[in-house]
Amino acid sequence: MVAEMLHTASLIHDDVVDAANERRGIDSLNKKYGQRQSILSGNFIHTQASSIISSIGNPRVISLHSGVVEDIITAEFMQLGTKEDEQERFKHYMRKTHKKTASLIATYCKCFIDDVLDFIVGQEAMGKPTDSDLKLGLANGPVLYAAMEVGRQ
Repeated sequence: MVAEMLHTASLIHDDVVDAANERRGIDSLNKKYGQRQSILSGNFIHTQASSIISSIGNPRVISLHSGVVEDIITAEFMQLGTKEDEQERFKHYMRKTHKKTASLIATYCKCFIDDVLDFIVGQEAMGKPTDSDLKLGLANGPVLYAAMEVGRQ
């Protein structure tokens, strides 16, 4: 959910930077409400995503989230510049694309897989206690999904 929120915020900002009137055939927020409201809407979604991440209380996840935000902003700056040399232009594009999209997806996969590994790999293999979230009363992704499945039965 947080990854989707952050991605949505970045798309709203992207439409402002690109002065886009449409996104996938629908009027952009930028066209409907103007730059100021669009930027503030993107910022609001981003801060809500960050608030959710912070509420988890896992320093590693918070740090990963911060890194993704930094990557997305860096990519936006990178997008504003191009390289003259054809080889450099392609490398620049690939680095920008990684920071703008791939970093987001890969990072949030890391956040979730760490929670899954707590249940399928022992403490010795993980090199850390694997039940600390549960002991603290924190429900992570696998626990929440399991609870939903039990509730459906």
